[in-house]
Parts: sequence; C-alpha cells; structure tokens
Amino acid sequence: MSLTLDNTIEILTANAQVFTQRFPNLAKTMGLSEKENCAVLLKQIPENYRLENTRQLNPPAPTLRVNGKYLHSKYNPLREAEQTLQTPFFSTEETEKSCCFLGLGLGYTVELFAKKHPSSSILIIEPDIFIFILFLASRPLQALLRHERLSILPGTPAEDAAFFINDFETDADVGESHDGGMESVSLAMPMFNGIPAQEVSAGWFKDFAEVKKRILSKEKINAATLKRFGLLWLKNTVKNIPRLPDLPSIAAFKNRFKEQPCLIIAGGPSLDELLPKLAGIQKNCLVIAVDTALKACVRVGIEPHFLLVFDPQYWNFLHIAGTALPNTVLVTNTNVFPAVLRLSCKGIFLSASSVPLGQYFEKQLGICDALAEGGSVATSAWDFAAYLGARNIVFAGLDLAFPKKQTHFKGSTFEERTHLHSFRTCPAETEAYKALYASIPEYTESYTGEKVLSGKAYKLYSWWFENRSLQDSGIKTYNLEPQGMKITGIHPLKFKEFEAMLSVDTLRQHMDTIIEACIAANSYGAAEKLHNTELLLAAKKNLNKELLHIINIAKEIILFAEQARQKQDSQTGLPLLTKKERVLEQSFAKNILSSLFFITASNTKLPYLEKVLDTYTCIRKAAEQLLYELKKNY
Repeated sequence: MSLTLDNTIEILTANAQVFTQRFPNLAKTMGLSEKENCAVLLKQIPENYRLENTRQLNPPAPTLRVNGKYLHSKYNPLREAEQTLQTPFFSTEETEKSCCFLGLGLGYTVELFAKKHPSSSILIIEPDIFIFILFLASRPLQALLRHERLSILPGTPAEDAAFFINDFETDADVGESHDGGMESVSLAMPMFNGIPAQEVSAGWFKDFAEVKKRILSKEKINAATLKRFGLLWLKNTVKNIPRLPDLPSIAAFKNRFKEQPCLIIAGGPSLDELLPKLAGIQKNCLVIAVDTALKACVRVGIEPHFLLVFDPQYWNFLHIAGTALPNTVLVTNTNVFPAVLRLSCKGIFLSASSVPLGQYFEKQLGICDALAEGGSVATSAWDFAAYLGARNIVFAGLDLAFPKKQTHFKGSTFEERTHLHSFRTCPAETEAYKALYASIPEYTESYTGEKVLSGKAYKLYSWWFENRSLQDSGIKTYNLEPQGMKITGIHPLKFKEFEAMLSVDTLRQHMDTIIEACIAANSYGAAEKLHNTELLLAAKKNLNKELLHIINIAKEIILFAEQARQKQDSQTGLPLLTKKERVLEQSFAKNILSSLFFITASNTKLPYLEKVLDTYTCIRKAAEQLLYELKKNY
C-alpha cells in the first residue's frame, strides 16, 4: 500500500527544516528551504517512483519501488539493513573510520551506520534526485541529518561526484565538519554500492566507475613521477635559483593575444606530413611549439613565437640543445635542467613551479601564475594559449597514438639517438619497437572511425583535454588533419579550413611588436635584480633556519620513539610526542620536504612506534638532503 501524500508532506517538511539548518546552501538550491515547496516537490515525482508500506510498523519503515524494482525489502527494510552492516565490508577498521554510500535509496543502511559510528566520516551520494526527495519524505531523519561528519551530494552527475571526492574540501554546501571533519574522504575510501541502486541508476554507476578509475590511475602515475623525479626537481631548482632575479613571470603575456588564432605544434608522428604545409605559418598565426617539436619546426623554417619546456631531464634538453632562437620566447619553470635557462632566445619567462621548493622562492618575487600540467607538455601548451587569450586553438601533431606504427616524426631526437647508438644486432628499429611496447599499447578510435594504436598514458592526456574543453566552453580546440586518437571536445580540421580561419591582417610584425613590448615592460634593471637577489638570499636564510629546526625536532622524536620501543611503552610520553609532531605540522617547510621522501603503503600497517621511527627518519634525511643541496649549489 502506498503512503498518503499528506503524510509524506508532513515528514518531508520536518526533515527539510533540519536539512536547511545543516545544509543551507544545498537546501536553497533544491528548494527545500521554503516550507511551501515541499508539496510541490512531491507532486513533481513521477508515478513510477512509489513509497510503499511494509510489515515493519514500529517504527514505520516504508520501502521504495522504482520502475517496478524494489530498492529495499518489501517486508522489513530495517532488518535487511542490520544484516548488511554485519557483512565483512563494514567490519574493517578502514570502513569504520569513513564510508561513502553510493546510491542512498531510503537510507536505512547509512542511518544505522551513522548511529553505530557517531565519529565516522560519512559521504552520501544519490544520483537520482527523485529518490533523494522520497528519502527525506519516508520517515523522521533528524538524527542522521545532524551527524557531525555527514556530507551529501544529491542528484550530482557522476563526473562531478568523482571530482568532488577527489578534491574534497569541507564546504557548508555539502556538510560542515567539526574537529577534523572529513579529512578521510577520498576516492580510495571504502564505498558501499547497493545492488538495487546500481540497477536503477546503471548509467550513472558505469560513468562513475570509469571516472574514478581514470583519476586513481592519474594519481598513481603522479605519485610514481614524484618518486622518480623528486630529487632531480630539487637539484635542478636549487641550481636555477641564482637565475631567478633576472627572469619575469608569464603574467606579462596574460590576455595580450585576445581573439588571436593560435597554432600549437606538438611532437607527434603526423608532423612528417603536416610541417611542409605549415612552413612560414608564423607570419599570420600565433605559434607555440613544444620542446620535442622544435627541431622539426626549425628544419622547415618555422620560428615559433613561444617555446615551452618543462621536463627536468637532461635527455629532454637535447631536443633544444644548440638551437639559436632570436625570435622566440622561452616559457619554462625553475625545475628544468639548468642548461635550458641558458638557451639563446628572445627572452625567458617563468610559469610558477609545481614543486614546493620552487614555489617558495618564486613567491618571493611574485611569480605565482602557473600553467596546468596534465602529464604532457602539450597540455601546458594548450593552457598557455588560453592564458594568452586565444579562443581558437589548433593543434598540429597531437596524435596521442602511433599512426602507421610510428613512435616519433622523422629526424626527432629519439630517432637520431637510436641511429647513433645502433649496431648490427640492435638496429634502430629494435629501439623503436621497445618504445612502442613500453607504452603498454592498445587500440583506440581515431578521427576516421578506424582503430589506431595508442598507449595507456595517452588516454590520461586525452581525458585532460576532454575535461578542459568542457570547462572552457568559450574556447574552440581543433586538431589539424588528425591521424591519431579521437579526443572528445577537440574537432578535426582540414588544412583549407585552417587557412580560412587565419586573418589576412594578422602579421608576424604585429605579434612581434606585442611580444617586444611585453619584454620591455617586464625586464629587470640592475637595481631590481639586486633587490630580487636580496629577497632570495633572505628566503634561503629563513629556510635554512627552519630546516635545522625540523632536523632537531625529528631527532628528538626519533630518540623518544627508540626509548619507548625499548621499554615497550608507547603511551607514557604520547602527549609530548603529539605536541612535537604538531610543531612540524605547522612548519612552512613541511610541503617543501614532501617531494623528497616517500612512505610506502606497507608502512601504514607498522606498529605505531615503528611508523613514527620510519616517518621521522625520512623527514630528517630529507631536511639534511635539502640543506646539503642549498649549501653546495646556492
């Protein structure tokens, strides 16, 4: 038997009042903050969504039927929820600390979980807004809605929900936290998926799983990158600090090329066919080249207005080594290989570094504008084009694949190096084969609808472009005569269409005038360079002092932990240990050290004192390493 409208309105109104007190912005958005709206919301729910009574009457526990499918037991939903909480999923320490409920239904399971774990972090995501309204109309829910660490995302698209969890920050719109709040919310947190809810919102769950997989895969790659390059970034940054007083920020060029069509030359194999057609294109189009494509551009007479270099490795520097670029501005950051900053070019401008050590010194000089990093310099190039004000961005050589099984364009640094080091039993083709299969190749759809061989990492880059094209709807992005992976949001463009896009009034001289004016207005004189140098030396002095302080505290914590371990007593001095840990937590050098040490996942299962010893030994070594590099190179 279905519940009466009058009864559900009364319950919804009472719950809406508490919901509004707890989540005021969310309630206002949903129309729940106004009492008279409750009846309107219920009347808008389709007839195939029905609340029905069950045999459980004290307290009343209705069930929900959607499209003929019951989301809970038709007899006793409360007992069903109790049995669910007894499953192995809910018996782990990790789940007891935090849990995300994907697909709320009428919320019996989460209600009992919240009652049982009042200090746990709880995140509720219900894809179907009609189900969420019926949840609020099903029974009194004041206790659940007042849970201190509750967050709610109703009717949220799968992609937005995944990004919210990944970038979680406490927000009154979704739930306020107290005394630590939702710090354990992440995509790696335990997630409970009710099977009936998955069947009702199958498309949403499929999309969420795909986005979650992509984000976690990207984070795994980012963590591996940090582990691989952390020390190299540090060494490069320290060596490059003395150049900082001379180098201005890319802020000099922000929005200086509004409405200008922009060509980005990436380093894909399709450049072999495209570049001969593009010779001299810099005369009537703003041109940005990535480092891997530079030599190919120079070979056909293309002088890019801007060259982007961000890779910290020596081997990447070889892409631009020995090249004179009198008409090109280099855009880079402080963690590149030091020789990059000695390139002969028109000027060098800095994007803010993603490395905390670089950020610390750059902020002393007001270098704060950063370009997005999606794993490939091509993603940074797109972001820079948008930063310049371009609204039509055209890629050449953005393949993200291996068309015709080619890994690089002819004459690339990679190809030259393989020929240089080849010998009879290991020809250049062998190295190309290794490069192809090292990328974990798999077939994907091309712009022609056919299959093209691509790499696993390329899918992450593709995903970055897809998301940015959705976020920046005012920018149109094209791929010139593409041969590689089809990227949603980047449209194919024929060469004749590209020529028609270019304005005949846009001349190289005009663009050069803007660039020269920006360089002149942002070049430092002798007095400014001296002032910048003094600022950096003062920052170095403060950092050295803080690092010594961290080393001393870490040594004290290590000594205490070793003594406690010998006595087999981890409780007696715990307040003192916690106090010293908090001192380190508040240190401005904490983030600077983060890229220098890594605690493996297995260490999280160590006994408490072992974990303390492991962590603070790493912190001490990282601080000592940084002190050594600063003394040696700056």
